[in-house]
Amino acid sequence: KIPFLFGFYRYLSDKLLHKISKNIFLSKSHFRSREYLNKCIIHTPAVSREIRDTEEIIDSPMKYHVGYFGTLGYNHSGIEFLHLFNHSNLDFQVEFNFNISGALANEFKSLVLDCNDSYNSSRYLKVSGSLDESDYHNAMLNTDFGLILLSPNGGDTVFPSKFAAHLSYGHPIILISDQKNDLHDFVIKNAIGVSISLSSKNLNCLNDYMSNISYKTVRNNSLFVYEKYFHYENIGKAFLKEMNLDD
Repeated sequence: KIPFLFGFYRYLSDKLLHKISKNIFLSKSHFRSREYLNKCIIHTPAVSREIRDTEEIIDSPMKYHVGYFGTLGYNHSGIEFLHLFNHSNLDFQVEFNFNISGALANEFKSLVLDCNDSYNSSRYLKVSGSLDESDYHNAMLNTDFGLILLSPNGGDTVFPSKFAAHLSYGHPIILISDQKNDLHDFVIKNAIGVSISLSSKNLNCLNDYMSNISYKTVRNNSLFVYEKYFHYENIGKAFLKEMNLDD
């Protein structure tokens, strides 16, 4: 039913958007195959937060904390991530924290329990439900990398708000997807993290990435990209400009 519903939604959208004088999309992926006039990109904003002082950041910590926060649905490659993780041999200490809700949350939690039993990896994978505002903020403050998961073709329908949220905290990104999406291009172009293909056999490419990056440099890149593309003030200015109200 899911493909049919998305197809029907796409049909209605196409009919309506051809009649609109100004089309604003969240990413290139959303209009890559659409021939609308007067189209532009204005990303989803993220709230500016209190973040860790740069002086507190360690370039090579004893353990990296990777966080996934929010919805885990059919457009997020959660099951594929577990498959890659189960076949990985990581050279560094890393803890993946999932605070999730959504259509695949229960199945994912169940599979993680099996994974921990089979691979003795409980110190690496932790799963819980969604967080309230204060707990979310504290968890994000203690996160080093933001994990973004997109299923095949997921970039055509999803530009995760959690992506902008991670950048607002200065988190470099670990993106796992089919790499045929705007997020992949965005991460690589702006040097704000690493992109891993769903067709990979494991996550072992993180070994080379983690051992060679300057974490502080990538973190500063993330904060710069947040200010440029996702800060609500700049997004507000972009909307006013598109509506010819910036005077």
